[in-house]
Amino acid sequence: CTILIRSRSGVDLHLGRIYGLNTIGAAVGALVAGLVTVEQLGLRGSVLLANLLNIGVGLGAWFLYRRQARPAAAATAMSDEVLPSALPLALLGTLLVVSGFATLGYEIAWFRAIRYLVGNSTYALTTVLVVFLVGLGFGALLYQPVIRRLRPEWALALCQLAIAAFALAAIAIEHQLLNDPALRDRMSIFSPIFRVQPWEWRLARTSGMAAAILLPATLMMGLSFPLASRLFLGRVRAVGRRAGGAYFLANLGSISGSIAAALVLLPRLGTVGTIQHLAALNQLLGRLLLAFLPRARVSLAVAVPSAGLIMAAGLTLLPVRLSFDGENFVRRKLPALLFEEEGDLATVQVRADPITSEYRAMTIDGAVIAVGRGVNPLLYEKQQLLGALPLTLDPVS
Repeated sequence: CTILIRSRSGVDLHLGRIYGLNTIGAAVGALVAGLVTVEQLGLRGSVLLANLLNIGVGLGAWFLYRRQARPAAAATAMSDEVLPSALPLALLGTLLVVSGFATLGYEIAWFRAIRYLVGNSTYALTTVLVVFLVGLGFGALLYQPVIRRLRPEWALALCQLAIAAFALAAIAIEHQLLNDPALRDRMSIFSPIFRVQPWEWRLARTSGMAAAILLPATLMMGLSFPLASRLFLGRVRAVGRRAGGAYFLANLGSISGSIAAALVLLPRLGTVGTIQHLAALNQLLGRLLLAFLPRARVSLAVAVPSAGLIMAAGLTLLPVRLSFDGENFVRRKLPALLFEEEGDLATVQVRADPITSEYRAMTIDGAVIAVGRGVNPLLYEKQQLLGALPLTLDPVS
């Protein structure tokens, strides 16, 4: 940062670009690894290639420094301009941690949510990760045009409220796709109509669908980080120390968010509940920022009730959970739900006939894996074979 940013105008020009271009590079790396190098080079070869690229970047940076090194006196010629902020430093530090927590929490939850449509293959996970990173990167590139028109404090508050609204809208869109038979047949990897299409067509269709669902929220997440970092700097001369501190706080929150989402939130709240709670967290941050801004009375009177209505709609109108393809068929045959748990790896259900309770079936992610007496037609031939295989191999038992 200190090489590019030496004045207030440099902060406005380069801060978003540094984070944005770095994140877009990460998206390109994820795309190449997921679609090319893992298949062509294997995991070990892909890791070795990444290490070689890191070494090359390090040597290139050292070479450029040696060629363009300036005298020590010139190197210290950095502006001491103040970067004023209406927000307390402690609040900004807290926001960096909490927004980082929410961002990686969303990523983990969306990995689970998008599986309902694109499955659990390497290509599907690559698609979601690339779309997520592209949104973060291009969102950061919006930083310069945004601060030309809005104060960074206002832009940051509106970003947090927008993240909450777009995250809830993403779940609503996916719920509609899963429950509309015509849309599901065209968009779900589990649809027989979809599976017979060429691989390239399916990849393009799932990528476009993931982008439509995830990009609005991730663009706002990507914009939030340089806005918060800019306010956290305080003055230009502190850019090296404060920018590093902002990255540290955001990454601390991101690590905590990924761990909490995978081990605590998803098992206890499910996919929809996790996203609802993270959206509530973003909305709380947005309201808190607005409350600290001067002359915000009129805006608060409009923004806070509007945000509250969006959150109320998200909590009451969204489904309790998303449904896997094939689950509706099982539900029609066996409407009584005896057990359900969405764990860190899969969603398990046990369903039964309300009249004849011994007619039962167990599903994992919507696929029937076991049935009781009277419901054999629900069981896939593969599961029937696996059930008979032990007795076939060892008739004595």
